[in-house]
Amino acid sequence: MKPNFQKYWDINVPKSYNCLFNFICGGRGTGKSFGAKYDFAKQFIKNGSQFTYLRRTKEELKKLTTQRDGQFWDDISPFMSNREFKVESDKLFIDKEIGGYAHALTTAMKLKSTPFPGVTDILFDEFIIDERGIGAPHYLFDEVTKFFEYYETIARERDVRVWFLANALSTNNPYFDEFGLTLPEPGKIKVFRNKDVLIQNVVSPEVAASKMQSRFYSHVVGDSRYRDYAIQNKTLLDDDTFIAKKPKNAKMKFVLWFHEKPIGVWFDPKYNTFYCSPNYDPNCEIQYSATTQDHQPNRLILSGQFQGAGIRLFKAAYECGNMRFENQKIKGWVRDIMRWTR
Repeated sequence: MKPNFQKYWDINVPKSYNCLFNFICGGRGTGKSFGAKYDFAKQFIKNGSQFTYLRRTKEELKKLTTQRDGQFWDDISPFMSNREFKVESDKLFIDKEIGGYAHALTTAMKLKSTPFPGVTDILFDEFIIDERGIGAPHYLFDEVTKFFEYYETIARERDVRVWFLANALSTNNPYFDEFGLTLPEPGKIKVFRNKDVLIQNVVSPEVAASKMQSRFYSHVVGDSRYRDYAIQNKTLLDDDTFIAKKPKNAKMKFVLWFHEKPIGVWFDPKYNTFYCSPNYDPNCEIQYSATTQDHQPNRLILSGQFQGAGIRLFKAAYECGNMRFENQKIKGWVRDIMRWTR
């Protein structure tokens, strides 16, 4: 039995671009994780190429790998019934040999002295997350730097391909920020960074048609944002709530630096509302650093004791809904700042 890659995602399409970092954003059920794992298993059987499977935390790996009889290979094994698949702790076996490794980004620092010379691909699954609600997962502090450290550990001056897989929850995430990515039109591919970074918007008309025939999508979910997300791969969390341009009469209050990026904070006294904008006055006398990495002479640490009345009003306005943001990116940055500096 062979997978139907005419219906589901085919890794060979983005592979043909020969990019180093590949961001694959697709609707639910389009076969992203399956397609990558199936390809890696075939490559290992063919030439011994290994891979690493990366998740953000050890908790995310439990059911798939680190628990006894992990489920990592469960979707692949029916299509390779003549092969033996097994999971033992952080090792992914194919025919009693190590075909891959399972790692968590939170503990990746422990791997620095471990060589992985046989690894040719890294699969970072679910790299975009839903941070809403109490107890929801969150991106790690300075996560992209932590990933770069992990990549360096695995690659060791070699070109190791990375496959970042996720549903299109939001374009507001640290990886899109770092690489300046934008989601292309459904079914399309864009390349960035001297053609070394790729992003693909995966949509399967056959999967969408199958879903629309179900009672769940045709009647229960109906015409909703969730259906657009699950079937058409439209972002679920990027709504226009609190998005607004600052008015002309808004006055500059201070500059807020976040991961070396400036946020101009303006105040409209008429409506008692703060506006966060990419526009700012570089000569503004009051400047704050949201992180220690942003701290420079004549900048105050946002979480320090010398915050002043302006910052206290700024935080109160955020909590009370009296704040607007000029775009989704700024909105996400301020959300992260508020979470980390409480």
